Amino acid sequence: MDWHPLIVHYPIALLPLSPLCDLVALWLRRDEGHLLAYGLMVLGTLASCVAVLSGNAAAEGHWQGAVAGKISAHEDLATWTMLLALGTTLGRLPLQLKGPIDGKALYMCIGMGILIGVLVALTGYRGGELVYMHGIGVVTGG
Repeated sequence: MDWHPLIVHYPIALLPLSPLCDLVALWLRRDEGHLLAYGLMVLGTLASCVAVLSGNAAAEGHWQGAVAGKISAHEDLATWTMLLALGTTLGRLPLQLKGPIDGKALYMCIGMGILIGVLVALTGYRGGELVYMHGIGVVTGG
């Protein structure tokens, strides 16, 4: 069974939600919102690792023809998204452990979160293109 379609929706939901929570926490002046944002980033990053692994497994047997380049582009975007999320999550950990996060560090985290969200959207678009335009992963018949 191909688990990729199930797993991929977790990073799609969690990673872009993280900077939104940071922005709301900043607007409402609620420090605990930044902790929630970091938790969403951690969960989204872990889910992105599993999504990349399951996507690589799902791509087996589809690397022929004109669609191979599109699979490669989707895979590259997914890998860069995962690596950026992983780096941001690990980079933010010491800031979270010190206490309430604020100032330039907070704005950098929000900026990186927004960039990750954009990459998630581009990756999802490429993945959707593979499914809906090229039929990759679609089971036909019975």
